[in-house]
Amino acid sequence: MTGGTVYGNETTLNTALRNTASNGHALYVSNYGTATRNGTPITAPGSGWDQTIPSGGAGGTVIVSYNINGGTGTTPSSQTVTAGSSITLPSSSGFANTGYTFTGWNTNSNGQGANYDAGSSYTAIGNITLYAKWDIVLTANTCTDGSVTSGGVQWFRFTATAATQYLHVSFGTLTDLWVQLYDSNYTTVGAETNLYSSTRYISRTVTAGQVYYIRVRPYSGSGTFRVTFNASSTAPTQ
Repeated sequence: MTGGTVYGNETTLNTALRNTASNGHALYVSNYGTATRNGTPITAPGSGWDQTIPSGGAGGTVIVSYNINGGTGTTPSSQTVTAGSSITLPSSSGFANTGYTFTGWNTNSNGQGANYDAGSSYTAIGNITLYAKWDIVLTANTCTDGSVTSGGVQWFRFTATAATQYLHVSFGTLTDLWVQLYDSNYTTVGAETNLYSSTRYISRTVTAGQVYYIRVRPYSGSGTFRVTFNASSTAPTQ
């Protein structure tokens, strides 16, 4: 943590230092001057949710940096702004990632942080690196390969074709997955569901023509799988 002395307690600083209202991983400073994360003392930020207090406190400058996260091309330039001011997040002009579609920025390289759309407004309250978020675009009734490492996630994107969509998985080296559907605002649609040998699909009520995101993470380990969507509880044969 840098930037001098911060006064207050964890409750008071909750809103000021938290990136979202529900993640529970913000950097706090107690009224005794000890920085903690979820009750554990720390000496420096180490989580994608943590924020560094800007030098000089309120009104100081902060740096928003970018990482194209496996892509190739030109990384957007860092932006130095006054703490608390808003910036417009850059598009993917100048960089790409073969086989993936750029869908914005995330506070964690593994995609498990907060999501921000390209071109959206972002309020910079501390030094931060935002990572390019890469999704695989799905086609209805076409199985698409996926792979994920232990502790990581993989994102897919599709445009709904019916009012009820079924998300199907088939297993490669992974045989146990967690699947969560989000709408275009990254609001959850239904609960995260564990899919395994005897439960290989979920159904969700959606709006036809709208974009949705699927987050897949392993129950444990690393490996491969396939995923698709359609309007039937019967998976396509491929």
